Amino acid sequence: MDKYGVRIKELEKKNNILLTAEENIWKVLIVNIDEKNVEKVKNSLESYTYQGKRIKVIEAKSHKEAKYILIKNRDILISVIGLQNNIEAGKDLISFVRGSLENNLMRILTLISDEVNLTFDEIKDMNINGIKNINNISYDEIILTIAAEINNFYDKYLLSYSKMGLEKIIESSGKVFEFGEIKEFTSMMLVQLFSILDFNNRGVIDSNSAIVASSLDEDYIILAAAGRLKDTVGLSIKKALDEEQFSIVYKGISSESSQYENDTLVLYFKNDFGVKTILYVENLKGLTDLDIYLGNTFCRNVSVAYDNIYLNNEIDRTQKEIIYTLGEISETRSNETGHHVKRVAEYSKLLTLKYGLTKRDAEIIELASPMHDLGKLAIPDIILNKPGKLTFEEFKVMKTHAEIGYEMLKNSNDILMKTAAIIALEHHEKYDGTGYPYGKKGEEIHIAGRITAIADVFDALGSERVYKKAWPLEDILELFRKERGKHFDPVLVDLFLDNLDEFLEIRDKYKEIYPEDIQR
Repeated sequence: MDKYGVRIKELEKKNNILLTAEENIWKVLIVNIDEKNVEKVKNSLESYTYQGKRIKVIEAKSHKEAKYILIKNRDILISVIGLQNNIEAGKDLISFVRGSLENNLMRILTLISDEVNLTFDEIKDMNINGIKNINNISYDEIILTIAAEINNFYDKYLLSYSKMGLEKIIESSGKVFEFGEIKEFTSMMLVQLFSILDFNNRGVIDSNSAIVASSLDEDYIILAAAGRLKDTVGLSIKKALDEEQFSIVYKGISSESSQYENDTLVLYFKNDFGVKTILYVENLKGLTDLDIYLGNTFCRNVSVAYDNIYLNNEIDRTQKEIIYTLGEISETRSNETGHHVKRVAEYSKLLTLKYGLTKRDAEIIELASPMHDLGKLAIPDIILNKPGKLTFEEFKVMKTHAEIGYEMLKNSNDILMKTAAIIALEHHEKYDGTGYPYGKKGEEIHIAGRITAIADVFDALGSERVYKKAWPLEDILELFRKERGKHFDPVLVDLFLDNLDEFLEIRDKYKEIYPEDIQR
């Protein structure tokens, strides 16, 4: 029990007063008023509507009963509490509302009789919104007083809700900003939009169907979806919605503004790159202008994140092109095949993921591995392109490309370039310590070097070079089995062999086309 006589577990079942209101009803609680006056108050109120909503009167015959009613009905706007029979019990109930329920929004009106005498300080300490003498109040005064209190509540509600909503926008925008991929970003947008509008208290999409669709031209493609629309990701928004539903979306697109009709909300925004985005949510009953304002404010906030993602994607694309070009320059000097660096990059990424490293790790190794032979730019052509076996002295020169590549890349503080430098230095090291340039062994060799070693050798053996023909696949696999734990990390070899089909898909996707393969 708390100090007000209510079980603690009942108090722990808290709901926000702003989220549970029944539609088209203002709830008024009447407590400790004699039957004659209860009927007087009820008849006055229940025949009256305010702002299109009727008033529902709930009666509690005791202060203790009122506490349980208040716990179960957090959306009661006004409590009319009679103090004429038991002042202390009435004060206790008011303290319960303001203290245990932490409800400072509810309007509290007290009724007293001629026999009750309260000082100014006592009234002030009760934290109430009004006090009337039950013997001197008319039906019209009751209606006017309640209407005024409803209006006061509504104004305070809007201010409180707006503050809560804006705080939620700041919190939710921060969560959305954590995501750097468009699909993850848009999925989180849906979750956080629901959280802001509090369609259910934890921001989890439940009965509402929703989509996020973006466009660089006239066609909007769905990037994230929920509810009955959850299987529409990748489709055009025109195909996912029927004619009536799309007409609301079309209004938003053509007017470049948000729409709310037929319990459907459409939010529209455009980022600085010209990408237009629609958030479409069905089955939203009773949204207010404030709800829509909060949704639009959220969209304006996250449009900044959209800009950042598109800018970062553009930078990543440009960076990848530069890296591939550098790698291809070094391969071209040694007359090696054009798609070698692309295949090595894809093999390395796949093997990194199979090894259990993060998606970000895989992306870094994917981008860094094409520069594994950058040091070959410093190797003389006569050695680099010699069709026969290299002499001992020539091989000594060839081996320097690992350290030269490292020296070319090592001075950057960027994680990508640091990883590329390590790969350039260590991709010829062997698991048993017999590789070069330093004879590192086992896990002394960086995981990026161990991964790229497998990707590079697998592709090199399967490709035609100036000094050899391409090996048959079975011969390549036999070499990997034999070199497991010698040249190559045994765990990585097992992962490679267990997932061979996926590696072969990459090989076939970037297959070389030779002159003799072209049909004339």
